[in-house]
Amino acid sequence: MNDIIWDLIEQADEQGGDDPDIRDALLVELVVQECANFLKDKLEDHFAAEQLEEYLDRKSTRLNSSHIPLSRMPSSA
Repeated sequence: MNDIIWDLIEQADEQGGDDPDIRDALLVELVVQECANFLKDKLEDHFAAEQLEEYLDRKSTRLNSSHIPLSRMPSSA
């Protein structure tokens, strides 16, 4: 695991140049992508790829549809 982290740091350094903010943003993006790939690989052990996409889509739809916008009081109240 440490090798993966050092590889990601190295990639961010190479791509980010001298700007530490860009390097940090790239590192975060690379780490998130690596974690997503890791989780996807683990989940695919339990779900077929199509089932995983359908499951995630249903969960996303369910979460989005359960959001009820709050009504606001008029500013003159």
